[in-house]
Amino acid sequence: EQEGALALVLQANSTGVVVGDDEFAGLLERIRDADVPVDVWVGPSGSKLTGTAAQLIGVADKVGMAPGTRLGDAGEPLVDGMDTDRIDPLVDRTVDYEEARDLGITSFEAPTIGDFLVNLPEVQTKQETADNGEIRRVPLTQVRFAQLSLLSQLMHTVASPAVAYLLLAVGLGLIVFELFTAGVGVAGFVGAVLTTVSIFTAETDH
Repeated sequence: EQEGALALVLQANSTGVVVGDDEFAGLLERIRDADVPVDVWVGPSGSKLTGTAAQLIGVADKVGMAPGTRLGDAGEPLVDGMDTDRIDPLVDRTVDYEEARDLGITSFEAPTIGDFLVNLPEVQTKQETADNGEIRRVPLTQVRFAQLSLLSQLMHTVASPAVAYLLLAVGLGLIVFELFTAGVGVAGFVGAVLTTVSIFTAETDH
């Protein structure tokens, strides 16, 4: 909104969320009420958007899925004003690419993120002929890609409760191991780091 973007596209591959329902509901409301259309593409092939995270579909402007992806098990809606035609079939079951298309959940065919982008109404395109003679559409509208930094990706991964508990167990194990060795070594240091990270992520998630 601040940069005058025409649309925001979220590429999704998640089997749930690592924040509480209240915080995720706040995100859903922010997307629902945004001045800029927020679209969701599930991909690439093999990706899933399941669990509470699937409720993004209910507040998205346009939705696309790559072949070989699944979507659903969204649970009861956390916020009002969702697209019930999309969410209702996904409350307690998952659908694949073809089922989502037949149910009208997806907005258009989008096997790749590129196909999804050029089909958005906000994106201007032109036709080009590839080296193999195939005619394809390319965007005239500037497209910028962004992703989490490596540190943010790491913190996002360890924010999963299962990973946080694993790190805690490994960290405590290394600290106990260090108690039976002479001096302060690598095991104790690594154990302290893992324990600290697991506690920090658990507190953040809570």
